[in-house]
Amino acid sequence: MSQRQMDILRQGFDDMSRGNLEAVVDTWADDITFVFPGTTRLSGFYQGKEEVERCVWTLMQLMPDISIQVINTMDGPDMVAAEWIKRSTAPDGTVFENRGITIAQFRDDKVVVMRDYLDTEKLALLTPPKKQRAVAGRN
Repeated sequence: MSQRQMDILRQGFDDMSRGNLEAVVDTWADDITFVFPGTTRLSGFYQGKEEVERCVWTLMQLMPDISIQVINTMDGPDMVAAEWIKRSTAPDGTVFENRGITIAQFRDDKVVVMRDYLDTEKLALLTPPKKQRAVAGRN
């Protein structure tokens, strides 16, 4: 593992907790991909800085006082993972807490692939479900 890459991932979590999305985006490669699990409004496969930034911006709007506590780290060649606890205040005023893991793949010092794994049912409490697309020929 590159300690530098782990430091970049940790710094990204710190910057997100401070609401500094610009600093987070600066750590991404232009061709970054982000995989977000589940069936929430945020779930999906995002390609490129602009799409990933929109997704993370939306997440930050849903959890404006987000704090991310890294509780464990794992590494491999050009890939790091951080287990975390995310906390925020939900729209109804209750404390929201979710545990998960982010896996980040690097090219040099830029994140090129990022995947989150978390309890999406908890996240669904903060976000309305994705709208289902109408099937042609059906009402």
